[in-house]
Amino acid sequence: MRSVVLFTFNSILFLCIVIVVEKKINIDEEIKTQVSMRIKPLYLVNMFFITYILVCIFLLKNLDVILSSFVMEIIYIGILILTKKIMTLELTNRQLQWQKACGYIDENCEKSSFLWRCKIWYSPHINVPFKSRWKGLSGLLYDLALVYGIIISKGTLFSLLLLILLFPDVLSWLEGLLGLQTSLTGICTGITEHHNKNSHIVYHKVYVTDYKNKREITFYVDGPLFIHENSNMTVVHGMFSKRVLYVEGLNLDIR
Repeated sequence: MRSVVLFTFNSILFLCIVIVVEKKINIDEEIKTQVSMRIKPLYLVNMFFITYILVCIFLLKNLDVILSSFVMEIIYIGILILTKKIMTLELTNRQLQWQKACGYIDENCEKSSFLWRCKIWYSPHINVPFKSRWKGLSGLLYDLALVYGIIISKGTLFSLLLLILLFPDVLSWLEGLLGLQTSLTGICTGITEHHNKNSHIVYHKVYVTDYKNKREITFYVDGPLFIHENSNMTVVHGMFSKRVLYVEGLNLDIR
């Protein structure tokens, strides 16, 4: 029984890691549609695992078997997400080659990768006014809610997940106190449009890539977007959290 619980925990942790990594991939609407069409048969296969879970719950009624069925489903979901990631990377690479052929991007540019977004850089140091280094009131309330959730669920898997969510914000607060801000100058390599659930509010995810130094950063913008793909821009952000404070020369409502 203990080994089943441990295996279940590891499976859930695996799925969480996969989801976090997958969210970092640049997906425009055209690529997203193509990937969705290609992966539809795998969703049909997933119906088998869902049926198996129902059989275990209502017919077999054995706790170990039920847990194992959920583990199978978790692993399959992870496989689905990784498959979408691989397909997206392949299509994105083709899109990059097309942009090079059309002259939008230098022929010598490499395809950006997830590792480009993990890089830490310190230069140039940007002196951001103290009052402009902080998140708004909603961000503060969000962080306080996370801290409260960690306290009341101390020692559980849920508290670990909350700690993971809180960690970037803790870095952002430290950067604000110590003045640890830098910038990235590059070109806008992608803009994706999103909608809030149960509302018509539109926001955009922007990708800015510095091919020369192999760096990349992403950020979300609410409201009107005064940015176009393939335009050059300088993004000011925290050194470690990568939280974007502003884009030079533009008045954007950055999340």
